[in-house]
Amino acid sequence: MLYRLTTFISRILFSILLRLEVKRHNDFLENKGVILAANHFSVLDALILAVSYPKEIFTMGKIELFKNPISKLVMTKLNTIPVSRKGFTREPIRKMLKLLKQNKTVAIFPEGTVSPDGKLGDFKFGLAKIALEAKVPIIPVAIKGSNRVLPPGQKIPRLNKVEVEFGDFIYLDDFYYGDSNCKDSMNKQTLKMITQLIKLRIGKLLNTQKRVIF
Repeated sequence: MLYRLTTFISRILFSILLRLEVKRHNDFLENKGVILAANHFSVLDALILAVSYPKEIFTMGKIELFKNPISKLVMTKLNTIPVSRKGFTREPIRKMLKLLKQNKTVAIFPEGTVSPDGKLGDFKFGLAKIALEAKVPIIPVAIKGSNRVLPPGQKIPRLNKVEVEFGDFIYLDDFYYGDSNCKDSMNKQTLKMITQLIKLRIGKLLNTQKRVIF
């Protein structure tokens, strides 16, 4: 209930104040698990992504946000899974995998933290691991302009146009080999290739201008 109410109100506010535009290159999958992989230029990105996607999404948030009882309640109701800044641990990965098996949509920011300069940083391998193990497609997403609305260190949001662009699906079929549990596919070289592919696709979206279709 809180998730739907928050996204509904935010969608109205973002449309008016931030002139939010959403673009996509494909139809969304119905009743199938999928991972949204997006750049991370502002603390607003998770909410912007939730507002822009037609289905309920689940994402990760730094564990510090769960220390305050009120903040913990809000983050939990907004489908946020706590994760340590030190990187992916097995527990949040298990939760993400469970959600994907239930045909839910999971959003992951591969950079792991907000970019300090509005440029793509290094991507971590956690996203590739989850996608391989869950055997689900990835949708690269570019969130443009959020760093001009609320950049790192800024407390008061500024009015600026924001665009969200969903790219074509990335299917990992060609990266599977060996046993059916994907253990042979979980090598550093494969994870690096998938991670680089995702970063390349997001990077291209950040530099494209496509027609608005919804």
